[in-house]
Amino acid sequence: MKKGILQTLKAGAEGVEQPKRTGSLIRKGKGSPVLASAERALRDLAGDSIVNLDPSRVEPSPFRDRMEEDSEAREAQDELKRSLLSEKQRLPVLVRPHPSKAGWYQLAYGHRRWQAIKQISSESDRPETVFLRAYVRELSDAQLIHEQTIENGVRENLSWIEKALWADQLKSTGIKQREMTSLLGVSESEVSRLFKVLSCLPVGLIRAIGRADGIGRPSWMDLAEKLKTSPEKLQLALDISRSDGFREMDSPNRFNHVLKTVGLKPKGSKLEASLANVTRVGDRLICSAKPGSSGLQLIIPKSEHKFGEWLNKNMEQFYSDFSQLQQSMSEDQERE
Repeated sequence: MKKGILQTLKAGAEGVEQPKRTGSLIRKGKGSPVLASAERALRDLAGDSIVNLDPSRVEPSPFRDRMEEDSEAREAQDELKRSLLSEKQRLPVLVRPHPSKAGWYQLAYGHRRWQAIKQISSESDRPETVFLRAYVRELSDAQLIHEQTIENGVRENLSWIEKALWADQLKSTGIKQREMTSLLGVSESEVSRLFKVLSCLPVGLIRAIGRADGIGRPSWMDLAEKLKTSPEKLQLALDISRSDGFREMDSPNRFNHVLKTVGLKPKGSKLEASLANVTRVGDRLICSAKPGSSGLQLIIPKSEHKFGEWLNKNMEQFYSDFSQLQQSMSEDQERE
């Protein structure tokens, strides 16, 4: 279903006649509030014209949907940039005229496309030839965040705590909790849980931990309940989040570290499996090692594919060196 929506948007962006929306598609939309909202957004876009904008005169949305750019996001961004260089921009972004800067615009959605095209422009010998294809529409803050939320819903890749912070921003524009159910694609009780966790945890602590991909509601609610009833534990968690080395961990490990500090244990094996040791050279991710039930998984990002190929070719030699080292250590221990 999600694939069909994106294909429909792509067809509209390229000037291809859009397929008729059948009754079955509409009935499915009724069963999925997020997809139904996306369907309505597509109908709205059908009447908009596409314009070419200078990417340097476009600013991001005033509402922040992601807490951090993790290694996975950076890798996806690099891949998107390569795709745009070879295939050009097919899907327009949505912007509004900037509310306080004449001749400028603010994004409603399409932030990664905008960032990639902006980078392509900055690296081009002729930046004046690089444009951002966009729909332009007059939008209030509430309408802008509504459109941005629909895109988030179609992507379905916000972590649980990012969704909680997003609900808080929806509330700041006057959107009621009952309206959030269709925008976020969750029940009213789940919306209440999002706000319950936010009421117990300082935003500063949440942002220090980060998006915590793979960590869901039960773990966040356990942490919230623990810190709500213990000001001492809350202060300890805040102190830990400001300590040296905390930012060097990946986000799931930061969450796990706070959890252990206040006397809680991770729930089940999924959280443990999500924790990975990463190797970086400066800001550049080289590889990550993630423990699992079947062994250790070594992940080389696509941006380092040449290193991965080289590592694979030399793996036999590395293992031989390791075996010799193990044998040498064993002989030393016997002599002692």
